[in-house]
Amino acid sequence: MNCKGCILAGIALLLVVLLALGVFTITAGHFLATEDAISQADGIVVLGGDGDNFFRVQQGVELFNEGYAPLVVFSGGVSLKDAGLACSSAQLSLEAAQQLGLPADATIIADGAQSTYDEAVNIRRLAQQHGWRSLILVTDLFHTRRAARTFRALLPHTTIYVSAAPDPRYHASRWWQNEHSLVAVVNEVLKLGFYWAKYGITPVGKERLSTCAMAFWTSLVAPTLSQGVISSWWRCSARTCLGRSSSTSNGPARALGGKLGQTR
Repeated sequence: MNCKGCILAGIALLLVVLLALGVFTITAGHFLATEDAISQADGIVVLGGDGDNFFRVQQGVELFNEGYAPLVVFSGGVSLKDAGLACSSAQLSLEAAQQLGLPADATIIADGAQSTYDEAVNIRRLAQQHGWRSLILVTDLFHTRRAARTFRALLPHTTIYVSAAPDPRYHASRWWQNEHSLVAVVNEVLKLGFYWAKYGITPVGKERLSTCAMAFWTSLVAPTLSQGVISSWWRCSARTCLGRSSSTSNGPARALGGKLGQTR
């Protein structure tokens, strides 16, 4: 394979990488989102990290008013002392919900969490105490996959439904076009990888993970390998390096051999 072939092989490999990045760009926003057809449950869990718009709180209160569950749990625990407030994010969400008309006797605070994983641990303890068999999680659309995967992993005997709070700032189809969506998607993708590495919580089920891996292999990697792009590029590069090395190292030897021949 000549140098022209090396260049073509490298270009083909680059196109495969660019295609993979393109597929990720188009699908990432939708991949992060998972939402269930919710049903009656023992409780509604409004996850922390709502921000000052309280979209999650509004969704939780709406589900309560529609009769989906008899109580609402406000999770979280991030301290707001730096903002001059002597309370946690969960307590602030509770106050916002009560202003929307949620009865105080239909609420529970699940404080002390610093992450989605911590929230699942806290809710698992409450579920065991109260005998909850089903829960509705309320969170942002981009957070639904990680939240659902985490809670289902830690509460395997509890039916988990996920309900996304409407957020007009987030665009799953064009997440790279505004700062809020861009930060949300990139941050969430990184956290999905972190949860997989640290807790063993995969972004999808094992069966689907195998299917996705097989689809990626058959659609992108296998055709490239079958055409010999990677192997040819590698052989060409190695041959070029070895050829240069041989010419450099064998030159003096050939010259010395010639002199010895003349001596003989």
